[in-house]
Amino acid sequence: LWPAVASTAPAPETVAVNTVRALAGGVGAAVGALYRLEGDSLVLAGGMALDGSQPKNIPAREGLLGEALARKEVRRLGSVPGGHLPLSSTLGKSEPVELLLMPVMADGVPMGALELGLLEADDPHRAHEALLEQSMEVVGIAMRTAMFRQRQAELLEETQRQSEELQTQQEELRVANEELEE
Repeated sequence: LWPAVASTAPAPETVAVNTVRALAGGVGAAVGALYRLEGDSLVLAGGMALDGSQPKNIPAREGLLGEALARKEVRRLGSVPGGHLPLSSTLGKSEPVELLLMPVMADGVPMGALELGLLEADDPHRAHEALLEQSMEVVGIAMRTAMFRQRQAELLEETQRQSEELQTQQEELRVANEELEE
């Protein structure tokens, strides 16, 4: 039963990609990246329309994502200078004009951060920020659950391996005892 449950649970990377796609669709973003917190680093967990130039690891207490994480609030940055989450296609490259930064939280504990790049700044009522504010905890709990399930699967696999080793050792002991009795 447990191996079946563990194998059907989505990996953290899958949760990250699906999260970025869903939230990007909700706010009209063309590109996005979700980083998960590992110690003092933010590690790229998944994204959408990334061109590969994004760092895989960044210090958790630095930069715009670090600031959003420290403040535990969504940030909106307009008139973004070039170089932020560039969007690539076969026809060329574009730069977002606006960034949305969201800390990923689970029960008030930081789990990571999300960055979305928009090609148009068209949200006068700040509905995009409201959507991200409402999503911070949901995304964090989903990421935490996926990471716990992945760890559970790893521990189950290790336990099964140890059980097989123990059975092998017990069989070797049984054979050695039989030889001693003869």
